[in-house]
Amino acid sequence: DNGVHASASPFEALAERMNWLRAPLHTDPFGAALLGMGVPEDMIQDWTKDPQTLVVGRQKGSVFDALEDLDRAPCLDKIAELAAHTAIPLDVNQAFVFIKPHAVTEATKALLAQQFA
Repeated sequence: DNGVHASASPFEALAERMNWLRAPLHTDPFGAALLGMGVPEDMIQDWTKDPQTLVVGRQKGSVFDALEDLDRAPCLDKIAELAAHTAIPLDVNQAFVFIKPHAVTEATKALLAQQFA
């Protein structure tokens, strides 16, 4: 039986230190590097639970799998890429809606307020 574990990436190692050793994100060297790059703390915390997120284009997959077998620098680069794609969910329809100047009436405002409530 295998009684030894080694993390598959620096990010997975961070997640395991936070989980098993209760290591604070801010004092962990890799965690501090992520925060210093501007990766939001709540995103890092969420990713330590290995959620499905956008990893390649519009494909969803495991964060841990996307970072597996990467050394520190490539792992940081990949995390920056994933964080940029995750910041704006690409699987949610989005639109910019406004009332054209000639159509600004109380009836139009009420209609939009009702539709987007």
